[in-house]
Amino acid sequence: MELQTQALALTLERAFPGQVQVRYINVLRDSQGPELPQTEILRSGAYPPPLVYINGQGRFAGGLPAERIREEVGRCLTSAPEN
Repeated sequence: MELQTQALALTLERAFPGQVQVRYINVLRDSQGPELPQTEILRSGAYPPPLVYINGQGRFAGGLPAERIREEVGRCLTSAPEN
């Protein structure tokens, strides 16, 4: 999954240079894991791993659909208020 996440990060960086950050967290191994609400979601079986969050909101579960994630990130970026 870590390699798939790296590939997704490259895809998003090509599509949105300098505008996105992708982070992989293995909630079972990361020291933050027990504190994250996603850990309980995964343990409950409500959604299959991996969970994909965009701007802190759960968007996808069970895979890394790169094209759908790219589209969703694009929508988020175009609707984000300018600073």
